[in-house]
This record gives sequence, structure tokens and C-alpha cells, in this order.
Amino acid sequence: MSSLTAILQLIDLVQGESSSGSFTNWGDVTDGNFAILEATVGQTTTKAVTVADVALSTVEEYSLRINTTGVLTGNRAVTTSGRKGFWFVTNNCTGAFTLTFKPTAGTGIVVPQGGTVIGVCDGTNIIQIAGEWGWQLIQTAATTSIGAAAGWYVQTNGGGTITSFGAGTLGQVRLVKFGALGITHNGTSLILPGAADILCATGDAGLFICEGGSNWRCLSFDRASGVPVGYPAVSVDNTLPRFDGVLGKLQTSGIIVDDSNNVSGIGTFSTSGTATFGGVALHADGSAANPGMAFAAQGGVGFYRPTASQIAVMAGGSNEVGRFDGAGAGKGLHVGKIAFDPDVIGFSVATTGDTHNTANGVSVGTWTRQGSDGALMTCRKGTSTVGSISVTGAATAFNTSSDKRLKEDWQAFDAGPTIDRLEVWDFAWKASGERAYGVLAQDAGEVFPQAVTHDEDADIWQVDYSKYVPLLLAEIKALRQRVAALEAR
Repeated sequence: MSSLTAILQLIDLVQGESSSGSFTNWGDVTDGNFAILEATVGQTTTKAVTVADVALSTVEEYSLRINTTGVLTGNRAVTTSGRKGFWFVTNNCTGAFTLTFKPTAGTGIVVPQGGTVIGVCDGTNIIQIAGEWGWQLIQTAATTSIGAAAGWYVQTNGGGTITSFGAGTLGQVRLVKFGALGITHNGTSLILPGAADILCATGDAGLFICEGGSNWRCLSFDRASGVPVGYPAVSVDNTLPRFDGVLGKLQTSGIIVDDSNNVSGIGTFSTSGTATFGGVALHADGSAANPGMAFAAQGGVGFYRPTASQIAVMAGGSNEVGRFDGAGAGKGLHVGKIAFDPDVIGFSVATTGDTHNTANGVSVGTWTRQGSDGALMTCRKGTSTVGSISVTGAATAFNTSSDKRLKEDWQAFDAGPTIDRLEVWDFAWKASGERAYGVLAQDAGEVFPQAVTHDEDADIWQVDYSKYVPLLLAEIKALRQRVAALEAR
């Protein structure tokens, strides 16, 4: 008799069997087993957890990936039947409560908020074998025991003042993200940078190591604001700080910036004057000949501001090679030109993504794919790929979407009437006098509009001749069939 496998409950037929239960043949059995494998490997079970514990159904348990969402209103659990297996469990819930992943009769594991763990069930309980990506939330108290957290990443919940991080193991490391609270320095048990207390703002973070027992040392501390820890209180509010390499902390310096932006302590600098720092000359806006920011040894190489919203890049000798434009419809970067104008030689890219590339008598651009054959350029509409240009060592292919999976309602058609109505002419182009063969777009649009485009803004009619190829293929096929019928008589 058939049986079920221990882990995934797949149907295991014995020799000579071809059916099991509601599955009447071996093909149905195989399809059922593959459906379970597909659910296990390819799907994610998402469960909303809010006001009560939730249990996974038999089908939901097949998924290797379990994702939880919702606002927790209390400590909650996601339970399994207790069958053997393993899962990647992610806690995307919010709310200051714990989420436990467990079998019905076991204690299970706590999944940190924003984190992912790998849990294994041995048939009795679920244990954690790897993971804890994300921050584990712990309640702030005078003694906030970061060493008891399951992983490296700890986030405090609540305010107050921390005077101890509790017992830990020698060498244990924790990265702690704080809310608005205080941390009190202690020369033995809680050693902080500069031997000074820290007043934390939300998002500040510190790296701490246990030196044995309940003794912790802060290895580094980063404020969310970017302001260094130990920023000095100075007697002159405009005095800049300096870093003392011996003491390892910031000290006041002799450099003062007054309210008019004049600098003292390194020589005098005014926004209306000129100063040189490390070979870079600083002026006001400057000019093409004397850039506002120039490399002193290079003679006119640098940057200047031609207008309030533009910065020009100078290559010396009043030779402008590029410009950053921060205003107008064409704001962006211009190389070889000063504005977003398709009729001027040069290259422009606007912040909207629009580009102009104009050259005189030479190629306007070269695209190169090194190494293997394949796509040189991909064309997309929104998030969907609709075509590409691909290259090999010998040729270029222009590709447009034709995936069978994107089509429906296939019908045979007679291309003859459409081809009969199309007029093809021998004509001359007005601009060059060159003769060519083709259709007239306005007339062709009345016969086969799929191949004709009208740009209403520019009032230009255009034809995509590749759209006629399916018509020609269909008509050639029909002609070959008629010829074959005639030859068979």
C-alpha cells in the first residue's frame, strides 16, 4: 500500500501501484507531488497577525518561506502542526510585542521584529539554527540587558536612563540602536567615549563589547544627525572644533568663522575676496577667463558660475567643455553646449531622463558590447521589456516583443485585400532629391493603421515598414499554396 513521506507528505507508491486515494493514476499522483514541491520551494506564505495567535494550514506549512505582517496588540504566536521540516520566517509585524514561531505543543523561537530566522522542527519543538537578521526590540530600563538578546542587533524601546547593560560573555558584541534616552558613563562597567554621559536621540547607534561580567565598553557611537559624540561646548559660538589625536576627542581650535562668513585663525578669507588652499584658488562667481574655483597651477582650469543656476566647467583659455544647469525644462548636464537644444552640437542629459546627442558629419554615438553575444540595448515601456537591439560577432538584430505567452485569440487571415489596397510609389525626397520606393503614410494609415504613427505635437507622419512583413509572409504562403495546387493538376 502507498504511504506518505515523513517531511513533505508526498505519496510514495509501492511497486505495481498506479493510484492512491483520489488520485486514479500515476500521472495524477505525480502531479500532486509536484504541486507540493512547487508550494514548498516556489511560494511564500504570508500571514496577518494582530489580535490573536494564528495557525498554519497543511498547505501553508509546505512553503519554506513564512512572512508575517500586521500590528501586534500583544505577544503572539504562529503555530505549525509539529511535522518535521524547516522554514525561513520573517517578522514584518509592527507593535512593541514579541512574535513566536512554534509547533502547537512546543515553546518555539522568537522572531525579531524586522528580522528573519531559520527554524527547524524535530517533530516536538522548533529550534533556531541560523538567522536573526534585523533588530531585536528590548525594553529600556536602568539595567538594559543587551547580552541576553538573541543576536547582534538590538533596538531599545522606551526612554529613561541606562546605567548598565547587564551581564554578558567576554568578547560578546552588540550593535544597539537607541531611542531618546540617556546613557551614564561608568569607568568600569559602562565605558563611554570621552568618559562622558551620552544623551541619545532616536536613531543613534553604538557598538559595544563585553569585557567580562557586567562590564561593557563602547567601541564607537554614531549619531543619526551626524554630529560627533563629544562635540565641545566652546566659549565662542563661532569657534570650529578640532580632533585631538592624543586625547582621542574633539577640542576647541583657534579657527573662527564670523557671522559675515569671514575666517580667522588661518589667515583672513572673505566671500568677496580671494584665497588659495592647497593649490585651489577661490574667487566669487568668477568668469570664463578666471573661474571662481580654479586650480592655481593650471591657468584657467576650474569652475565658474555664468548664471545663478548654472556651473560651467572650464578647460583653460576660456574653453568651456561642459555645464551643469539647475533651472528650466532642460536642467541637467550639457557637454559641448550650454543649453538643452537638439540643434546644437554636443550632448545633453536632462533630469527628466531625456537626452540630446548631436554631431556634425560623424557618428552620434557608439554602443559596444564586450565579450559574449547578446543584448546591446533593451527597450522598456514602464516595467515591461518590449524590445532590444542585440549583437553577435558578425551582425546586429533589431528585436520586438513576439512572445507567444503574451498573445491570445490567434486567427488566420487573408492579407491579399490589404496588400491590394496599399499603393507603393517611386518618389523623390524633397530635402535631397533622392529617389526611393515606399508608401505615403497618410494614405497607408487608412488601409493598415498598425504600421503608421502620427506625432501630433510635431505633426509628422511615420511608417514602420516591419509591420508589413506579417502581411507579406501570409500572402507569400497563400501564393505558394495556390501554385502548388496548380502544379498538382
